[in-house]
Amino acid sequence: MPDDAARNPETHGAESPRAMWLCNVISDLCKFSHKISSRVTGSYAVHEHPFYELVYVVSGEVDFFIAGHVYPIGSGTLLTFPPGVRHGVLVRTSAPYERYTMHFDARAVGMERRMLLLSSIPQDILGVVTAEQGESAIWRGMERSGLAQTLEAMETLRNMSKDTLASVMPIYLEAVLAALIPRSGHSQAVSADSKRNGSQQQIVAWVDQHYTEPITLDTLAERFFLSKGYLSAMFRQATGSTLKDYVRTRRMAHVQTLLSIGIPPAQAAARVGFSDYTTFYRAYVRSFGHPPSADSGSREVDALLADALTVRRPGAEESEDAIIFPVNGTENEDPSMINAVEADQPAPPENV
Repeated sequence: MPDDAARNPETHGAESPRAMWLCNVISDLCKFSHKISSRVTGSYAVHEHPFYELVYVVSGEVDFFIAGHVYPIGSGTLLTFPPGVRHGVLVRTSAPYERYTMHFDARAVGMERRMLLLSSIPQDILGVVTAEQGESAIWRGMERSGLAQTLEAMETLRNMSKDTLASVMPIYLEAVLAALIPRSGHSQAVSADSKRNGSQQQIVAWVDQHYTEPITLDTLAERFFLSKGYLSAMFRQATGSTLKDYVRTRRMAHVQTLLSIGIPPAQAAARVGFSDYTTFYRAYVRSFGHPPSADSGSREVDALLADALTVRRPGAEESEDAIIFPVNGTENEDPSMINAVEADQPAPPENV
């Protein structure tokens, strides 16, 4: 862990007296950060995004909003969020709020281990849930689990080359997820139903390879000789979302990569399977809170659409943190805020 001088943002170099990044590392499918701050926030800055998020609270007095409920969070607590879950944090006091954060795409986890390792992250907290269901995303008393030591060791990643980082970071990610299995109670269920999980993996793998093509429950059920109802339930159990939402999330992630390397929005939309640009534009704003041009620099088409479409920008207080997501290997502001904003307007509140 950092020494006392590094921990104290009041005395460390030219850093802001209220926030300091201690580590911020990005690979192709995963982002890891370590941050400490002392800024009291006046709102939860609720948001959602199309990737997984882990937050380990080292210290601080904070409340987390998770899927409609508020939970007080203490030190040594891990929070696990699947894609699409609305969440946010409120910092109650100026006591140092220190946390490790990981954002990752499911593809960062090896296919042969993905079902098992992601089984500990609750997939039933989308939409309206009970307070008890929301609690399933919270892992308290993790101080002696070895998790903090693994996260501390991950800070050495900042000294690695890009190629080495891309190979090593998934190993650390899988180690963090593996630490949850003995505490989750899911491992026995996963092992007992390995045949069914094998079918789930086969179906999800096929969708991962063909999501740029037209895919419906009908065509998928016919291909795998399953009823639509059974397939729908199986797919939701395996991914935590409906087939439609999963395909949209994969397309959105892909299109962001295309935009980051200079592909114009209309071409990027067509490449990932959107036949109508207006439909794509609406989906992009709904997913990320800003138009495609914000990630590509091409603003003309989107400016016209922004005038034609009604997009609401809810007022909210700026959040403490700026989340970085590895869409192109550089530190861009998080492209995944759910609150829609008009073209050329300031970004909505950022992540925890």
